[in-house]
Amino acid sequence: MAKTLEAHDKLIREIFEGSYHFQIPDYQRPYAWTTEQATELFDDLYSAMQDARVSGTSSQYFLGSIVLIKEDRDPKSFVVDGQQRLSTLTMLFAVLRLLMPASGAFITKYLYKEGNPDWGESNEYRLQARCQRRFSSDPLSCLIAEVNLTHPGSFDCAARARRA
Repeated sequence: MAKTLEAHDKLIREIFEGSYHFQIPDYQRPYAWTTEQATELFDDLYSAMQDARVSGTSSQYFLGSIVLIKEDRDPKSFVVDGQQRLSTLTMLFAVLRLLMPASGAFITKYLYKEGNPDWGESNEYRLQARCQRRFSSDPLSCLIAEVNLTHPGSFDCAARARRA
């Protein structure tokens, strides 16, 4: 069977729903964004949401290309390009869940697929990242290395960064 290259426009919520289980291959560089790049992404997303709210129309924000190696009907998706953005968005969802407990259950589905213990299924994270061995005082490095996404509120990255 011949391999094909396909391009699709997707909403952020669509890429974090059940059709994808992102895995970062070993050949990818480690997570390297600092607070500056993460803030720029957040500010861009926030501005796009504000513009849509003011105009009363739904607008779309171009996140950039995310290149995956993925088989049809298999959620496993190896990230070729877009790891920094996907990782940062995952951390953003985790922080939003902490700050917005009333929306926690809604946001959680973008972080992981809940397993069914009766069927022997465990929770499955939407993004499977490599563990970093070295930590810095940068809160993003701290967060990606140690945040426990299944237990909101169990990690105080700011306190951890102050101790580093």
